Amino acid sequence: MCSCGQLNDEEKFIAMMDAEWQRGIEKNPLYASSMGILNNNDKWPTYSLEQIELDNLHNKKILDQLNNFDVNSFQNPDNLLNFELFKKQGNKEELIYLAD
Repeated sequence: MCSCGQLNDEEKFIAMMDAEWQRGIEKNPLYASSMGILNNNDKWPTYSLEQIELDNLHNKKILDQLNNFDVNSFQNPDNLLNFELFKKQGNKEELIYLAD
């Protein structure tokens, strides 16, 4: 970690991945339960049109943030691979939304 107190792009990406994982677990208790995370297994996910629109706006924001990362500065090749996979998944979800 940078001694200056600011996160570099790789650290920001890792923090984003952690936050998105947590968000996914909270928004989809069925998936969380299938992964062995049972603290919300008494809940259902929300599939309202409003929630779908909010999720799509969130996904666009995440893609914008991803596009601003300098991946050439990543030190760990695993994080570069994770970045590419995460971005590809986000682009795929955006294309699905635009096709509807």
